[in-house]
Amino acid sequence: MKHIRNITALTAAIIGLFTLTFGLGGCSSQTASAAGTEKKPAVCFVIANTANSQGINFNSPLIQDTVKDCAENYGSVSVISADGSSQFLGTEDMDIDEKYKHASKEKLASDAAAKANSLVAYMQTVVADDSELDLYDALSLASRTMASLEGYSSKTIIVLSTGLSTAGDYVNFHNNLISADPAAVADLLEEKEAIPDFSGVTVYWQGLGDVAAPQEDLTPAQRNRLEAI
Repeated sequence: MKHIRNITALTAAIIGLFTLTFGLGGCSSQTASAAGTEKKPAVCFVIANTANSQGINFNSPLIQDTVKDCAENYGSVSVISADGSSQFLGTEDMDIDEKYKHASKEKLASDAAAKANSLVAYMQTVVADDSELDLYDALSLASRTMASLEGYSSKTIIVLSTGLSTAGDYVNFHNNLISADPAAVADLLEEKEAIPDFSGVTVYWQGLGDVAAPQEDLTPAQRNRLEAI
């Protein structure tokens, strides 16, 4: 069993910039709280901060807006570090005690922003433990993480990676997979019952195919096949 660490504890120990205790304030807009909205998103970030990539832009709207939305709507954010042996780093539950949900709109917005900024700052410290990448294993772990969560209005996986796995038995681009027919790859995985279950989950990808030297740039055809796979 992989070692599971608590994101809040790691944030306090590694970053030391923010306090994530829920007693400091709310993390939802007062309008949403008053309306009794059922919106409560669950998001899992798969972070493949590996070599030969252009690096992860943590200032992108996809990351910033998603984390902010979770902070404002009592959601949760899970984090997986993807490398040759991916690790589930934990889940940050952004719900708060009911008594804090009636603070002023300004206080709620300020606390949500602080919590979102803290979590993004934590994600920036996540680095791969080795030079290989088994993204299939990381995605399988992400799908199981989403399946284990209940009571959320939506489930999203956000993959931050070039997508070029270099380890594992199923999707390994060291084996010239980039030249393979994507449909044939999918058929083979389906035959082996090796396709992760993403039922009810929306998957977004940032950085797909965005490699850096010494990795050679992908051709347009290679990018298309990578995306299709």
